[in-house]
Amino acid sequence: MPVGVALLAASYWVIRRGKKHAAALAEDVLVEDTRPPVLYLRSFNDEEDDSRFGRFLRPGDHDIAHSTPAWGPREQDAMAPIMSEIGPYVAIGKPRELLPELGAARAYVSDDEWQAKIREWMTRARLVIVRAGATEGLRWEVGELVSHVKPMQVLVILPPKAEHYEAFRKWANHVLPSPLPHSAPKERLIIFDKAWRPIMLPARRTIKKSLTPYFEQNGIQLRTSFVDDFLEHNGFR
Repeated sequence: MPVGVALLAASYWVIRRGKKHAAALAEDVLVEDTRPPVLYLRSFNDEEDDSRFGRFLRPGDHDIAHSTPAWGPREQDAMAPIMSEIGPYVAIGKPRELLPELGAARAYVSDDEWQAKIREWMTRARLVIVRAGATEGLRWEVGELVSHVKPMQVLVILPPKAEHYEAFRKWANHVLPSPLPHSAPKERLIIFDKAWRPIMLPARRTIKKSLTPYFEQNGIQLRTSFVDDFLEHNGFR
């Protein structure tokens, strides 16, 4: 059993590293696909916190969907095929990283340029996804969301640990027009109504099904298929 797990982990690492070498940059993706983008915001410090591998080959209690297996891709990466049906999926790349993380296509900009790039993308974005964290950069980005993005366009993915949720909630309630729940909810997906009141989305069978209310309130209808569900369930997307 330990040898099999080690081989599986090694194979998984090799495949992901190959994908990172082949990953397209955000600038190239946006030139090829002129639809409004889907913007992904997160703290660089939290880049690895949603790692899926190593959960003893079983789903966790706080997944965003029931179908994603323990050996499947990170949540940001798992959402990439779905978001790419809507528009180019983009994010700011972590400075000085040798290879981009998988998921959203990265744009690498200087410390003096990243805020202008985020504002530019926000004005164009179809959807904005926030991976909740506790850094000053993310706090600035959420403040910009409140000023420049319609609340129904925003999706927040909460961290799985209650203490991380509390760290996020403390500052987010000073930025968001309506407060988040006091205690960490069992759901990890939050959308908002027109008054920025939070709406919790329970995990459903697949990520696409979990996000259906989010898509519907933005006038987006995505088709589902057995093949897509099978690929997601087995971590092949």
